[in-house]
Amino acid sequence: MEHHTRLEKFLEGTEYPTTKANLVIYAERYGIEHQISQRLLQLPERKFDTPTEVLSALGLVRSTSAKDSVESHRGSSNYDRNIPQGGKGGHS
Repeated sequence: MEHHTRLEKFLEGTEYPTTKANLVIYAERYGIEHQISQRLLQLPERKFDTPTEVLSALGLVRSTSAKDSVESHRGSSNYDRNIPQGGKGGHS
């Protein structure tokens, strides 16, 4: 469950629209956990407009949105650890 929450936080810090390739590059650039990078590699090759679209493509959509989940976890001791805020989604 923790990796799912970390994935949601990572996705919220990404600029959209984005692609699978950008998400993978962005994750590698910011040292995101191996388990999250592996999940991103399972994505189809397409454009994603929102974090929810990425989660849906991975079969991980919950009853609350990724943004709601992030808001509920802000302030926790691990929230900002290695999670880029307002990043560029791997634009080079």
